[in-house]
Amino acid sequence: QKQKNKNKNKGASEEQYGPCAQTLVMNVTDEIGHVGCAVKWFEIICKDRNITDPVEHFRSIVRAKLRGGELKPPFDVEAREKAGMRKEYYQWDPVTVEPSTGVNEH
Repeated sequence: QKQKNKNKNKGASEEQYGPCAQTLVMNVTDEIGHVGCAVKWFEIICKDRNITDPVEHFRSIVRAKLRGGELKPPFDVEAREKAGMRKEYYQWDPVTVEPSTGVNEH
C-alpha cells in the first residue's frame, strides 16, 4: 500500500487521485517555496539598494516590463500568503506609465 502524502496544501494522495495529482501537489509546494525565496531576496536587495518601498518598486517594474502594466489574475491568494507575498505586491489599481516618457496614460 502506498503511503498517503502528508502535504497539508491540498491533502491529495496517490490512493485518492493518482500520481498526476500527487505531482501537482508537490509542484505547488515547491512553487510556494520558490516564491517565498524570491520575495525574501527581493526585499533584501531593495534594502541593500536603499529602496524604502519594495512593493512600489516591484509595481514599477511590472508597469515598465509587462504588457498592459499589470499582473493578470487569477491569483492563488492562499499560496502566495503561505509564501509571504503580501497582496499589495500583485493586487492594485494599476496606473499605466509609459516607461520612455514617465507620463501617466490615465
